[in-house]
Amino acid sequence: MSYYYNIYTEAIVLRYINYGDNSLIARLYTRENGLISCIAKGVKKKSKKGTSKISYFLPLNICNINLYYSPDKEIHLLSDIHLVYYHQSLHIHFKKIAYTSLLTEFLLGVLHEDNQPYAIFDFLQSKIIQLDQQNEQLLPLYLHILLNTSGYLGYQADEKIWENLLEPKYIHLKSYLHDLYYTSSQNYTLTEDEKKAILSTIEKFMKLHIHGFKGLQSTSIWEVIYSSP
Repeated sequence: MSYYYNIYTEAIVLRYINYGDNSLIARLYTRENGLISCIAKGVKKKSKKGTSKISYFLPLNICNINLYYSPDKEIHLLSDIHLVYYHQSLHIHFKKIAYTSLLTEFLLGVLHEDNQPYAIFDFLQSKIIQLDQQNEQLLPLYLHILLNTSGYLGYQADEKIWENLLEPKYIHLKSYLHDLYYTSSQNYTLTEDEKKAILSTIEKFMKLHIHGFKGLQSTSIWEVIYSSP
């Protein structure tokens, strides 16, 4: 027999799919329970004021949710949702849309329900807000998020590991990669080839160490990233 807990928690929206005419099924990363799926009934239906809550489910939105959670169910029931932070540019800035898509894909590939969510959630929340507010050095910030998320999951590389993974002609980038764990502010300006080398090296490291991670498939977005400062 299934039983439900009424849970109130913060959540980061990762994606959703439509379910029927007025509902959807959302994939959320919550502070209390890690990665979950939930059904949100009637959220696409407009109120008497002509509004709906569908915009609350844009990727990387940060929300407070009420949830009927059952440990034996794969999909839980969302009873209420409210935005905690209103993004100013994340969903309208061309390059930030690209980073949002890649970051969402990455998080869906590495996060799980059984992760210890508190530290990861707090880190992601602060960095998503920073991504929304920051207009320069978006690539170092994105890489900083990737590397630190993998670090929270128990996988952190040192300069020796980067040296082994980098192609010989890019060995000078090992310090750049190592420094990204500690800061997203970088004085070094990367060439397009260096950006490709760093991204492929990070992806190689994560494929080797993070169970279930198959790499990032959104190849059409990479040209935006390569042209990003």
